[in-house]
Amino acid sequence: MALAWQQPGKSVEVEMREEGLTGSRYTARIVEVAGKRVHVEFDDFFEEGSEVTLLRDWVKMDQLRPPPPATPPDFFHGLGSGDALELRHEDGWWAVQYMGSRRAAGRQEHRVRSVLYAAEHWVAASQLRPLWRRCGKAWRCEAPSGAPPPPPKRPKL
Repeated sequence: MALAWQQPGKSVEVEMREEGLTGSRYTARIVEVAGKRVHVEFDDFFEEGSEVTLLRDWVKMDQLRPPPPATPPDFFHGLGSGDALELRHEDGWWAVQYMGSRRAAGRQEHRVRSVLYAAEHWVAASQLRPLWRRCGKAWRCEAPSGAPPPPPKRPKL
């Protein structure tokens, strides 16, 4: 039985498995569910030879996840070298590692590196988000290494 977010019309992120796109995530809308396969329409991919017809494709259910939550407002303050992030690049989200930051032309830039593709980029914070993991029905982001640990839970009285 498909979950509420796995129904036709719902927005999802699709983990790509094709060469050159491996590990990236692209947004799509579910068109149809057939067992463990899902027909999706991508938001930013077009049919070959078209600039208006969005690409539709069948993917495995395990390639889908609901859209993650927004980036917490203070997320970038505690980042340390090697922290896991995702970079918005070529209309998709790609796993990268944080390498450092600088001020350039009056704005803050962050240097990130893709281990899988051996590429580095200087980008604005608006192009980055936490590397979110889905744990059951909840989301968890890879905590910045420089961030303080969360406060302990208070015992219930």
